[in-house]
Amino acid sequence: MYIAIVGYGRMGKLLEKIALNQGHKITAVIDLKNREDIYKLPEQTEVVIEFAHAPGILERIEAVLKQRLPMVIGTTGWYEERGGMVKNLVKTYDGSVVYGANFSIGMNLLFLLNKTLATWMNHFPEYDCGVYEIHHRYKKDAPSGSAMRLATDILTYLQRKQRLLFPEALRHQAPSEEGLTIAYQRIGEEKGYHEVCYYSAVDQITISHKALSREGFVQGALLAAQWIQQRKGFWDFFTIFEKQIKQPTTNA
Repeated sequence: MYIAIVGYGRMGKLLEKIALNQGHKITAVIDLKNREDIYKLPEQTEVVIEFAHAPGILERIEAVLKQRLPMVIGTTGWYEERGGMVKNLVKTYDGSVVYGANFSIGMNLLFLLNKTLATWMNHFPEYDCGVYEIHHRYKKDAPSGSAMRLATDILTYLQRKQRLLFPEALRHQAPSEEGLTIAYQRIGEEKGYHEVCYYSAVDQITISHKALSREGFVQGALLAAQWIQQRKGFWDFFTIFEKQIKQPTTNA
């Protein structure tokens, strides 16, 4: 693939390294110093992959779609407020966009487990639940996009939870029963840890994911970049991932 990279921080540099090692070509690297270059990418570019900061993302997406290029977006901290606007841009330009709150295969398995467990827990009202995540101290958004994905899926599939409760809201009051607590921490060089916990009076159930390397995010983004090139529309990476999961069979 001929790839243009938007954002040249930790993830952008790692993406460049892994892509080149896999035989892909880098046609452009767009960062703050040359941000205007996104409006005219090299002609041989086949796909744009972004791991940048949220400010200005709508303008960048529109610039890419105007050039009839597919785009893979790993930037977080924007989708809840602007996802609808991006979908409209994709429709307007008949474009192709893949967004992922997290491109890790393991994390997407956790998303799948989370939905299933939340559905089962409708039968066990004695369990309360919460979401917790940790990231490195340089991360600019909180809670993480993945934590928000876990929490919103719980609200969708667990009937007794109706709204999110963030740490600021709990300074001077106890959480309500219908509230789902979502907590976070920023410390050190933590690459990413997410957990969903269910507590009863007698036991605890926890499902979690810990990123050991950022390479997993890059591999997922490259997979998405290959997948999107022959397709139109706005796609969630989890949807792509979920399509690959086959129901287990037994040897009955």
